[in-house]
Amino acid sequence: MGNILEAAIPTEEERDRTLRPLRFLGMGMLVAWLCCTHIPDIYCGESDVLRRAASTGMRYGDIGMFLLLAAFASRIGSLGSHMKISGILVAACCAGTALTGLVLVPIGAPAGMVMTVSAATALGGAILFCLWAEVYSQMGSTQIVVYGAGSCLVAFGLYVLVNTMMHPYAVLATALLPIGSFACIASSFVLVPRETAKSKAARYAVPWKIVVIMTLAGLASGLAGSVLLNPDGQGPFIVYGQQELQAL
Repeated sequence: MGNILEAAIPTEEERDRTLRPLRFLGMGMLVAWLCCTHIPDIYCGESDVLRRAASTGMRYGDIGMFLLLAAFASRIGSLGSHMKISGILVAACCAGTALTGLVLVPIGAPAGMVMTVSAATALGGAILFCLWAEVYSQMGSTQIVVYGAGSCLVAFGLYVLVNTMMHPYAVLATALLPIGSFACIASSFVLVPRETAKSKAARYAVPWKIVVIMTLAGLASGLAGSVLLNPDGQGPFIVYGQQELQAL
């Protein structure tokens, strides 16, 4: 009985670790990066066309990376054991963010170039997302709620801070957020147990219910966007029809 009670009492090292949870809030930097790169007043506000190209390219990049990681999950194993390649992708994410926001969009580069660079930029963001998912999956449910909520607050605070900056400092600050988040991930892996190694023969079932729900949500969002009014009070369908009539 005495051994059981002693085992239930946290050691001095464990208590010290619980007093240093700020590194787990580093996910807020990733969320802030995602937010800032989609706000025209901060990022790519010089051109609506190029901003949409950058946003579309990022979607292609992160979705492509997610599909790649899912397809080769059994071979890749724990992402925490591939920190070097992850670090390279995150560094490329920072460089791509700065290149797009400071050079390509301001000089009016071709939309295809902006989309391509943005797609490559998003690869590092997708890796960061999956790395944080691995860290949080090794926590208890209470820790996930506390640090997840705390990360959202950190993201909001960083967004407010970046939003007060002038160009190009706001873009530079946004570009540095992924590397800060990666540093927090690297230190977070020290405090959480490593993910159990899976057999290379393991197969992962496709969560069809989630896929269907997200597909329906995407269709609903797209449909809503197609009928919402523009600032001039007309919907996109009406504007498109007027353009076709003028062409005739």
